[in-house]
Amino acid sequence: MPVRVTTRIPHGNAADVLVREATGGVEVAFSPHPMGGVECLWFCFRVTGCGSRRLRVVMRNFDNILYWSGSPRNLRPVARRRGGDWERLGHGTPVGRPDGRTDVAWEVSRPGPALDVAFCYPYGRPELESLLGRARGRLQADVIGVSQGGRPLVRISNGFGVRGSRAPGIYLSARQHAGETPGSWVLEGALEGLAAAGDRAPLVWAVPLADIDSIEEGAYGKDRYPCDLNRAWTAPMMRHEAQVIAQDVNRWRERCRPVLALDFHAQGGASATGLYFIPSDHGKAGLRRTAAGWERRIARHLGARLMPRRHGGGEKLSPSAQAWARTGYLPRWPGILWTDYCMDNGIPATLLEIPYAMAGPLLFRRDTYREVGRRVATVLLKGCAEIDATKGRGMGQFGHPRLKK
Repeated sequence: MPVRVTTRIPHGNAADVLVREATGGVEVAFSPHPMGGVECLWFCFRVTGCGSRRLRVVMRNFDNILYWSGSPRNLRPVARRRGGDWERLGHGTPVGRPDGRTDVAWEVSRPGPALDVAFCYPYGRPELESLLGRARGRLQADVIGVSQGGRPLVRISNGFGVRGSRAPGIYLSARQHAGETPGSWVLEGALEGLAAAGDRAPLVWAVPLADIDSIEEGAYGKDRYPCDLNRAWTAPMMRHEAQVIAQDVNRWRERCRPVLALDFHAQGGASATGLYFIPSDHGKAGLRRTAAGWERRIARHLGARLMPRRHGGGEKLSPSAQAWARTGYLPRWPGILWTDYCMDNGIPATLLEIPYAMAGPLLFRRDTYREVGRRVATVLLKGCAEIDATKGRGMGQFGHPRLKK
């Protein structure tokens, strides 16, 4: 049986595939497909026909992916044998080419009749349905609109609240860049922790699969044309999904006291520096202090193992923001982020960047991501309880931003 590679699987992505077979093993070389975008990083494909032979997977032209900084050794994709579960592969091995290019290789022993390989743990609608099943009615899903491609855009919530309520509210988002699956896994842990609190939880609304078209199509989604979703929050907005989510944020804020909007993203592909925030410089000074207060609390609870840089917060550029600046990444659209949009509309907001694979020596598995989310939920629950107890008065480091009319 010949060895074949297919991307006709959920989230499938690979280009320029080359298969080399030898007596002792098989090599599959490929490049991540940009799929109409500027950046590439995400890949996901299935290899069949290897059997018991050793498989060597080679990602070509490492320098072309969005890796920001860090060694190719920090790339730790995941693989799943037929009937098995996803597992991390070993460290990437840099392979230098005579002309100066660098490939990255991974070895897989006994791949079996079929092996799926992906840049990180996939997360799509099946995983979301599994979360809802485990929540046993404490979370519900509603379709708040459709994507530009006509796919349902789903919001998860723990209730609808009541118009005019002053109970604390949290709005969460993930996957404004489709390939950043760590964001969805951390969001899942946060939703589990918040749902477990039952009536003690704030009003929680969340969009876990924001760029659903790119997710379903297997695209990375970063700087994808016609406009990066996370840069589309201008006036007028540049993506239909942004308009749909903005309408939902407006509905949510009418039914609670908005205390935080939190967006989950993933870092450059080879980054291993730990989690960090990207604070927004939009909004009034009081809003920025409120958001920085949440950042400090979350950073403290995550601890130095997950967030090794001490987060300064406040008006000055924090160490995490400096780390972001050092990546040298410049947005290609003159738009604003979702967190900026929230800040401009009186809602404290921040963005949490999560590694694809490693924070220093710590290797992230799905339970690691979920644990990060549960720790975030613990901070949110405690902070909202303090806010609720004082009816918004004496909120200390959180401040009390007044919403725009």
